[in-house]
Amino acid sequence: MTARERSYAWRLRNLDSVRAAQKKYNNSDEGRRKNKEYREKNREEIKRKNRLAWSRRGDAEKEKHRLRSAERAKSVAGKEKKKAWLKAQPLRARGYILKCKYKRDLAFFQNLYLQQGRRCGLCRKSATFLELVVDHDHKTTAIRGLIHHCCNVGLGGFKDNPLIVAHALRYLQAAARKGESWHAST
Repeated sequence: MTARERSYAWRLRNLDSVRAAQKKYNNSDEGRRKNKEYREKNREEIKRKNRLAWSRRGDAEKEKHRLRSAERAKSVAGKEKKKAWLKAQPLRARGYILKCKYKRDLAFFQNLYLQQGRRCGLCRKSATFLELVVDHDHKTTAIRGLIHHCCNVGLGGFKDNPLIVAHALRYLQAAARKGESWHAST
């Protein structure tokens, strides 16, 4: 048995570990770089081999491929249809999304909106129902109210921690008292 045959036999016996090592190498920076170089250098040869492999496929296998391609096209068309429906029926779409995400119906959130006086629960500026997003506690998932998206992002930046919000308030008040602010010089 030649060295090449022994190597081949070992690889067959240890196929799982060989594949794991190949996967690890191919996902490394060096492996990606070498694979890319190979593909660029041998582009025509790769195309020729792919055409040859495709020609050897049976009709059943080609039909499976066509069906998968058609399914992908349907899924893209479905996404476009859904996008159009969301745009045409914003209130119904919002109700559907809220029901799925928070297990509450649209009437609950509309009632909450009216209780808040048709305003953002945080900055108190008036807003339409569709301009507001749901604010909830990430630990308990309890719904706190409806607020502007930017207000919600601000709370998220403070990690819903009242202590950090208090520090931010003191910081802003101190800066206002000083009447100074840092400006970039031009």
